[in-house]
Amino acid sequence: GMTENRCRDRALQVKGACRFVSYRSSGNLCYCYPACDSLMQPVGESWRSFTVTAIGNRNLVLILSLSIGGGLLLTCIVVLSVILCVRRRSKETNGNDVALDDIPVAIAVPVVDNGANSV
Repeated sequence: GMTENRCRDRALQVKGACRFVSYRSSGNLCYCYPACDSLMQPVGESWRSFTVTAIGNRNLVLILSLSIGGGLLLTCIVVLSVILCVRRRSKETNGNDVALDDIPVAIAVPVVDNGANSV
């Protein structure tokens, strides 16, 4: 006999001929069936039956969910980083504009020199 986990593992190994599995814990019996209509439940015995492909699909769904969630999280982080950088640059630019107003400006003033006209 074998445990239920070992039964499931074995069913995954021979997936083509073993799409459905029935397992009985008393006696640790494991039977594979190619189609659902060929499953048999002997009278007076308690069996657990499951689809072999469902196990692989759960892993795929988990992997896809984690990948999509991670991608969304990474996208949010990148977008927030860009927003913060743009805000920081705009604050620096506004600060520089105020400083430019404080720069002294030279003003030309005409000077009258009476000695330049006499020769």
